[in-house]
Amino acid sequence: PTPAAEGLSLVPFGPIHPLLSHVFQLGLDMREENIRQAYPAFGYQYRGMHAGFEDVSLDHARILTGRICGKCSFSYGLALAMAIENISGMPVPERALSLRCFFAELERVSSHLLQFSTMAAHLGISCVSVKAMQTREKLLDICQAAGGSRLFMDACIPGGMTLDLPREMVYELPLLLDEVLSGAAEVEEAVLRDGLVYTRLRSAGQLSPEKVAAYGITGPDARASGCCRDSRTHGYAAYASLDFCPRKHTGEEDAMARMMVRGSEIYDSVSMMKLLLESLPAGPVRLGGSAVRAGLGMACVEQAEGELICIVEVRDSGRLQVHFRSPSEANMAGLLSLAGNSTWDELPVILDSFGICIPCFER
Repeated sequence: PTPAAEGLSLVPFGPIHPLLSHVFQLGLDMREENIRQAYPAFGYQYRGMHAGFEDVSLDHARILTGRICGKCSFSYGLALAMAIENISGMPVPERALSLRCFFAELERVSSHLLQFSTMAAHLGISCVSVKAMQTREKLLDICQAAGGSRLFMDACIPGGMTLDLPREMVYELPLLLDEVLSGAAEVEEAVLRDGLVYTRLRSAGQLSPEKVAAYGITGPDARASGCCRDSRTHGYAAYASLDFCPRKHTGEEDAMARMMVRGSEIYDSVSMMKLLLESLPAGPVRLGGSAVRAGLGMACVEQAEGELICIVEVRDSGRLQVHFRSPSEANMAGLLSLAGNSTWDELPVILDSFGICIPCFER
């Protein structure tokens, strides 16, 4: 953090603080309760993954990709697989495309429930926070039953998937998804319909469409400001076959709007998961015989926090160089702008309502 300007106090916020979900620090220039500017300090969770993705084999890149972030691991694997498929022209079975959409939406619901849990905990509604985590546990149980891992690290590979859903599980999942939807509805009702919560969230951290465009903000944070940006509309995987329209909010562009968009996306994602299960094609989940060709390619995937971009260079030797641009990297500029024009009591609400994942940001 830079020295405080004349007449202002420099207050350190973090790196360890009860109201921070991740480990990072903000230096706040404050006058009384008003924050004039926020200075970030990162590096507490840096793991050197940028260097780890230089000149690696495909297997090594897959393993490393699945361990960038626990809650976003499937999206990273999907983006890497799609980029390599775009380079090599690999065919992907229809069943694998549907499963990719299914697990991508499952990861989205899981991430949004985690954000509701964090928001409820920091607002002092601990019982609602626990309910959100209990509901999220049911989704993690699906991951464990399907692939043996709750955090779902290496399910998506170039040319298909490493796992499949058994027939009996396909029949059971709609009932389990109904339970998830019921629990999510209770959480959303408790958080977004409570009068005291409404008072805290409404008008906190207003993000105009002009700022969204200037900072390149993506995901639910952009859609909450009326900007309809969603990579799923490009029709990758099986999204082209779904009747999908991104949710956006018009009116107040504040913390309440951002949480309302996430609540709506939970309903949309569960509906899409049910449709995918009803129309799940028969056949294999992976086709063999396709080789990885040299070239440069990219892929865009709609992660829970926004647009994830993966750029891959496959060299003649078969070694890869991989670069990811996570949505948190784009959204961080908007968060700092809002934090620098807020009050001390608004800061936790702004942080919790924004789609920032520090493990994705600090690789």
